[in-house]
Parts: sequence; structure tokens; C-alpha cells
Amino acid sequence: MEIRSLYSMKFPREIVLGRGLVGKVADYVSAYGFERPVYVVGSFTSSLVKGEKILVHTPKKEYLDTLSVEGDLIVGVGGGKNLDSAKYLSYRTGIPYALVPTLPSSDGIASPAISLLTETGRASFLHVPPVFILLDFDVLASSPKKYALAGYGDVVAKYSSVYDWWLGHKRTGEYFGYLTSRLMAFAFRHVVNWRSRLFTPEGIHVLLESLILSGGGIGIQGSSRPASGSEHLISHALDMLRIRNGEKPGLHGIQVGISTVFTSYLQGRNWKMVRRILHEAGHPTTLEEMGVDEDLYADAVLLAPSLRNRYTILNEVELDRKKVKEILQEVGMV
Repeated sequence: MEIRSLYSMKFPREIVLGRGLVGKVADYVSAYGFERPVYVVGSFTSSLVKGEKILVHTPKKEYLDTLSVEGDLIVGVGGGKNLDSAKYLSYRTGIPYALVPTLPSSDGIASPAISLLTETGRASFLHVPPVFILLDFDVLASSPKKYALAGYGDVVAKYSSVYDWWLGHKRTGEYFGYLTSRLMAFAFRHVVNWRSRLFTPEGIHVLLESLILSGGGIGIQGSSRPASGSEHLISHALDMLRIRNGEKPGLHGIQVGISTVFTSYLQGRNWKMVRRILHEAGHPTTLEEMGVDEDLYADAVLLAPSLRNRYTILNEVELDRKKVKEILQEVGMV
């Protein structure tokens, strides 16, 4: 095993999963010694907190770069766009931040990674972990089912992303963290074991635990590499192409979940199992279900390897539009 000369694990000071926590945000802010919090909210979450607020009209980087922030703590309240906006404003200003997620839609609820829309697609950054994370079970469990399915898809995607990480290690010599890879594998198995009971209180609890583990693994590794492989690159490419076409991007977790069927096939692994565990949870398994036609998806697959300097299975296989469409037919995505 390779021993690195410097290994730095970064964690939030506190992650709390409980009931009624949204109403106690101010108490946690005060307990940590902050006096001038600024809440980053959306139209649906603005009423949940009191105090100075920044209402996020769009999560685009160009818009966030125009905002000024005055306070000693930035608190993101809401879904992915609010949380990523809060992280980015902290990244840009150096002000500490905390997170209060309201949707169980991705591992971003506990991750220092930032993914933002831009005028042309997406941009990614890696920040420090938050001071604290408050997960109000009642709020998260009452969100529409599609968000829990997206969260489930994001965890299932670790089946593909960890393999890509290992492949990159074998081909390029990049560091592969065995501890982090096992955390990702455990998060995957943990939620998959509850797939038929995902929408029970216990199932949502397991989903949240799995998302926390996955997001925390990014902080441990100091990179999104363990959690983001070829399936994420395809999703980012889809976002870019949909934005160029004047369309709204789809749910991230749904896109990476479905794409894991495709990338697992390329990896020569058990894509049928992936498709089955998605289906048995009620997660979409076809392009039609996520509102993408096969031509657009083929374009995304061919574009994906160029989006990031990250070795994945997409660097190993020769694909063209015809081949992509043949695979989509074979794995039942169309």
C-alpha cells in the first residue's frame, strides 16, 4: 500500500440528524459563537429561518459572483442549489458556513464539493467541510418522493465511481484510498438493502446515513474522486447540452443513477443488478423517464471524457454514436 507523505482528513465539527432541527438553527449558530449569520435560501425555504437572508434566484456562478456577503457565518437552507450556493459564497469570501438540507437528493448535503451551473454547463470546486450540518428528519422525510429517489440514485452511482477510481489508480498511478472506497461501498450496500422499504421512516433514515457517509468520504479523501466517475461526467455533459438547448437540467441523482447502468456495462460489470436495484426502489431506468432522447444522451457520452482530467472507463473504450445507441438498446435504457 502506498503511504502518502501528507494525508489530511477534514470533517464537519458536528452532524445532527433529528426532529425539529429547522426551528433550532439559531440556537446552533449561537452555540458555535457566531453572531451575524447570513441565510442562503430559496423561495420555498425563506420562511424557515429568521434573520438576514440572501434569496438565490439562480445557482449560476456568474450570478453568485455578483453577490456581496456581510456576516460571520453563511448558512445554506434548502435543496442542492441553495447548499451549493452557500458553499460557493463561503469559498469565495472565506466566511465559514453551515448547512441545513431540506431535500435528500444527493450526497452534497454532507460534502465539501461544490457543483455550480454556469452559462455553458457546470463548474466544480472543492471547499472545506461546514461547521455543522443539521438534518431535520421530518422536513427531509416529507419532501416529494422524486428527491429521495434522486438521493438513492446518487448512492447507487458509487458502484461505478469507485471502480473508475480504482481503474484510474491502475492506469495512471493516482492515489486510491482503500478506507474511503470501503466507506463508499458500505453506503451503497446500506441503502440498497433497504430499497424495497425506501419510503418508510427507517428507509429514509438509512438513505440519509448513506448520503452522509458518501459526502463525508469526499472530505476524508480531499477529492470528489471516490464519489464521481464516468456516470457523473455523463450527467454533467447532459446538463451542459440541455442548457445549450435552452432546457432545464434534470435531477442530478436520477441522471447519475440511470447512467450507472450504462457505465457498469462499459466496465464489464453487473449492469443487470444495477438496473434491478434501481427498478425495485422505484427509480427511473430509461432515458424517456428522465426526459432525454437517445441522440442527446449519445452526445453527452461522447462529450463526457473531455470535461475533466479524470481517468474513467470512458478513456478505455472506443465509442461512437452508433455504438452508444446499440448499448442503450441492450441495457434497456431505450
